[in-house]
Amino acid sequence: MRLYRNPHFLAYQDDHAQIPPPQRPVAFVSLPDDPDLDPPALLNAACTVRGLAPLGRQFWLKCPRLPAQLLHAVLADGRRARQPDGRLNETLYQIHHHGRTVQVRKPAQQGTATTVVATGGDDPAVVCDLHSHGHMPAFFSPTDDADEQGLRLYAVMGRLDSVPEMRLRLGVCGYWQPLPLTAVFSDAGPFLDLYNFKERER
Repeated sequence: MRLYRNPHFLAYQDDHAQIPPPQRPVAFVSLPDDPDLDPPALLNAACTVRGLAPLGRQFWLKCPRLPAQLLHAVLADGRRARQPDGRLNETLYQIHHHGRTVQVRKPAQQGTATTVVATGGDDPAVVCDLHSHGHMPAFFSPTDDADEQGLRLYAVMGRLDSVPEMRLRLGVCGYWQPLPLTAVFSDAGPFLDLYNFKERER
């Protein structure tokens, strides 16, 4: 971590955009490699900043909510992704938003009962990655956490052959905020929304 001192700050109290950037660090601070240190706890630490209005976690779409028909489509396709013995494979879908149109695409992939590996995924039009857990519950696994490091929505669906369920979260470079399905979709479609259930609770 580098700490900078800017001697011009006080001269520009009313117009922060005109503050010249600092030229050199005043000090270097080494942070310990503490395995017990939890970065999200640091990110979410409560504090008061003088002159700044209280802020809370907020999320809103800059477009109309996505049609729930998309959820019906991915459930139907996910139920068809089976092995010869009838077990469900995991599958991945990507929701693309192109301004006036929304599409669900299934990228090239290889799935098993417990994994799915797909190609691509860097298209900036992708607003949501949605994958299935087949017969298993809908939860975000450590593998999901390691993979879902971008800036987009992430969803997981599970129990496809019984009462299908889904979890949704907003991902920001490795930090996640759970969301109800109706924050993004017109309704929950065919899924039980697990927003109010803790992970692994069901």
